Amino acid sequence: MLGTVVGSVQDIWVDKAERRMQARVSVRSDFAEMFVKKDSVALLRRPFGIGDTYVEIRGGSAGAERMPPQYAMEATAEGAPTESLEKTIVQVRDELVPGIQEARRGVQEFTALAAELRRPDSNLQEAFARLNRIFGDVEKGQGLAGKVLSDPDMAAEVQKTMNGLNASLTEAQAVLQDLRKTTTTVAGQSQQSLEQFQVILRDIQKTTAAMPQTVKSINQTTEAMPAMVLQMQETLRQIQRLVEGAQRSWLLRGTIEREGTGGVRIRPEDVGGR
Repeated sequence: MLGTVVGSVQDIWVDKAERRMQARVSVRSDFAEMFVKKDSVALLRRPFGIGDTYVEIRGGSAGAERMPPQYAMEATAEGAPTESLEKTIVQVRDELVPGIQEARRGVQEFTALAAELRRPDSNLQEAFARLNRIFGDVEKGQGLAGKVLSDPDMAAEVQKTMNGLNASLTEAQAVLQDLRKTTTTVAGQSQQSLEQFQVILRDIQKTTAAMPQTVKSINQTTEAMPAMVLQMQETLRQIQRLVEGAQRSWLLRGTIEREGTGGVRIRPEDVGGR
């Protein structure tokens, strides 16, 4: 325990019922009281895979209860160093074998490529031959590329064409920028027009909502007009009678023109008709 020998194995036997080995271990009381707890673990170890096996007791947690005497503790055997070595070898093999296989396939592909290059009728050889012919024609001044490279005048013309193309691209870029600005302005105006149209629509909606009340008021006024006309006719008749009575009066007979002596009078009955 803690790298120190604090006890010994007193007895070892085989439990036939459980078919497992059991042992009785004696630990010094001062170590047992301080370090051996109910959650302590026993480990069977053999240094370097050789020599005698010893029992290593790992101390429990500080809050655990102290292990009472004759308390059974499970023990596990530590793997031998050869097992760890075998696991390491297996891991190395699993990592190296795929890499070796990939390298082998790469070597095979490189070998096939080299064999393809060595064949006179291979596709690569034909491609290289075409490239050689093209470069030869260019050096001789044949074809457009050859003429451009060998004829200074044509090279100058090509340079002018490229300059003109660059200028055209610059102008096209300026036109695109103007078009973008115009599009932005039109979009702003369209938005403003749309807002004004929406305001007009809201005003029309308010006017339309008030139309039924206006029509109702007009209808009520129209319905009352016949009664007003009749009332006016009756008022005119009363005035006519009053005038006739005044004419017959001796006080006003000399000052009011008699009926039939001048002018044409319109009778109240003729106003508006009956």
